[in-house]
Amino acid sequence: MVLTRDVSKKLSPFYITAFQIFLGTLFFLPFFLADLPKVDWPGVSLRSAGGVLYNVLGGTLGGFLCYNFALTHLKAST
Repeated sequence: MVLTRDVSKKLSPFYITAFQIFLGTLFFLPFFLADLPKVDWPGVSLRSAGGVLYNVLGGTLGGFLCYNFALTHLKAST
């Protein structure tokens, strides 16, 4: 958190969020690719895929963006 606050003085919350998501993707990509052949793709419903997409966009991107925006614009409390 302390490092993010210092970085947020120089960069926009959108850039910080994109960088965090990018680094997380790079870290988890090998694990995803290793398990990819094991997935039963015909068994994945459209509703399930929509739920995953909703969680990625709303939960992950929205959460990180709000967090970084708050660090950029709010003062530290005592």
